[in-house]
Amino acid sequence: MYPDKFHLTKEQNRCFAKKNLVRLVFTN
Repeated sequence: MYPDKFHLTKEQNRCFAKKNLVRLVFTN
């Protein structure tokens, strides 16, 4: 596992989740 990648994913996950949620709503 990559701690560096994991850490980045955790922080980016927040921004990504927000964008993904908006995209999901728009797609729906």
